[in-house]
Amino acid sequence: MGKRIRDDSGLRDELRVARHYQTPLSVLRGRAVQPGEPLWTADDLDVAVAYEAWLLEEKSARCPSCGTRHDDWRDEHGRLRRDPPYIARTVDCDGCRALSDMRPDSKDEGVKGGWRRVELAPYDPPNPDDEAM
Repeated sequence: MGKRIRDDSGLRDELRVARHYQTPLSVLRGRAVQPGEPLWTADDLDVAVAYEAWLLEEKSARCPSCGTRHDDWRDEHGRLRRDPPYIARTVDCDGCRALSDMRPDSKDEGVKGGWRRVELAPYDPPNPDDEAM
């Protein structure tokens, strides 16, 4: 079941919703629970346990600081990719800047002032065909 969860984004979406609403997957998919019938079937319990195990595995495989996986940055031979999967960029928040400007003790700017953050964004390499135009 873990491989199916890993490979099927639609199933992960359903399980995310089921987990959020604390609802068995079969009920989320439309099963009407009859009187005397358990809310959670054995299959519901199996898939919920597998999903929780997948979530723990996924969390432990990601860097706690940036959220990427080691494999994101490596090719199939374990070498760093020529084109990185992400690039670091700064993002300014005008709302946070306005709040910072109104604080009397706000002498810091940017990252220290809280209105500029650094984040990873998917890298989109330039297309050589675009440069020819």
